[in-house]
Amino acid sequence: MLKFFNVNFKYKNDSKLLIDSLNFHVNRGEFISIIGPSGCGKSTIFRLISRLEKSSDGDIYINDKNVNDIDSPIGYMPQSDLLIPWRTILENACLPLEVGGRKQKNAKKKAEEFLEAFGLDSYKDKYPKDLSGGMKQRVSFIRTLLTGAEVMLLDEPFSALDAITKISMQEWLLNQWSKFNKTILFITHDVEEALFLSNKIFVVSEKPINKLKEVIVPVGYPRDRHMLSRPEILSIKEELVNELKQRVEL
Repeated sequence: MLKFFNVNFKYKNDSKLLIDSLNFHVNRGEFISIIGPSGCGKSTIFRLISRLEKSSDGDIYINDKNVNDIDSPIGYMPQSDLLIPWRTILENACLPLEVGGRKQKNAKKKAEEFLEAFGLDSYKDKYPKDLSGGMKQRVSFIRTLLTGAEVMLLDEPFSALDAITKISMQEWLLNQWSKFNKTILFITHDVEEALFLSNKIFVVSEKPINKLKEVIVPVGYPRDRHMLSRPEILSIKEELVNELKQRVEL
């Protein structure tokens, strides 16, 4: 589904590579979390996939096509919801359809269907300032879905939420993932969040990034939060936390 093949990258003002001969693959329909210390290059991986940056060497493929040759959009949901304050919730939701050339009337009709399905139809004429943080993130997720992309990149989407809302949104996201059968890559600093959501976790353990350590989460779906207290999950959590602490100390 998604493949990195010998990918190199560095920013213009840097003398050293941030990503060095990186290879990994993601299978269709997987939920992959990526964890690692701040500044290690996690978000850069997303920027390369979404074509916001271009690798200096190597190739990135989606469905065996180089991302630079694909016209279709990549679903990228950043940490901030990036809702446009002067547009209504409906107008924000249908933005990717408008950008894609859909007529405004048809775009709004499709966006209304999604807002209704996500329980937000009564807020369609309100503005971002009128919504809670969790609701804004739901609208942002709808907007990402409406790009039509098979791969969705979620970059710490819940980090700014309070603890209870964050838990609620994690459960909500798993429910949506099971419905829409998307392939999701999810950046987080929260090891427990990664364990609850993912079937695999990629750990950024070196800088420059030349490999991603792969950790399998040995629990199927559907899930509830009791799985986090299983001995095998607690053992993985301790191992991951200790590894990240060592990387921060370095």
